[in-house]
Amino acid sequence: MAANLLNARDMALHACLCAASRPLSAYDLLDARRAAEPRIAPTAIYRSLTKLEKAGLVQRVATLNAWIARPPKLPAEPSVLAICDSCGAVEQVAEAGVIQAVTDAVTRSGFHPNRPVIEVHGHCPRCESETDPTRSAPR
Repeated sequence: MAANLLNARDMALHACLCAASRPLSAYDLLDARRAAEPRIAPTAIYRSLTKLEKAGLVQRVATLNAWIARPPKLPAEPSVLAICDSCGAVEQVAEAGVIQAVTDAVTRSGFHPNRPVIEVHGHCPRCESETDPTRSAPR
C-alpha cells in the first residue's frame, strides 16, 4: 500500500508513534486522539494501524500488544526487535540473515511461515549499566 493512500487519521496516528518514547497500544493511541476525534472507535484505530503496517510505517510488537514507528532508514523486511524489560525501549535491528535462517529452519520442517517475528526481551545498555555498575553502556 502506498503511503499516499493514507488519510489524515492514519498520518496523525503515525505522528503519535513517531513522537512516542515507548511502544503504544491501540488504546494509548485512542486516548491520544480523543481530543481531536471525540467519537473515535477502537476499530478505527486498528484499521489505521493495519494500513500503516502495510505501508511499512509501523511495526507491531506482539509480546507487548503495542506498536512502534519504523525508522525510514530501516529496510522494509521484518526486523528483530530488542525490547528492554526495564524502561520499555524497543530497538529495531535489521538482521535479514537471522530472519531468513529462522524462516528456512521452519520451512524445512514443513511449516509455511507468512510473517516472521523475532522479539528478544532483556535490558538495553543504559538499564544494564544502571543495574550492574561494573558494566558501562557503549558509547
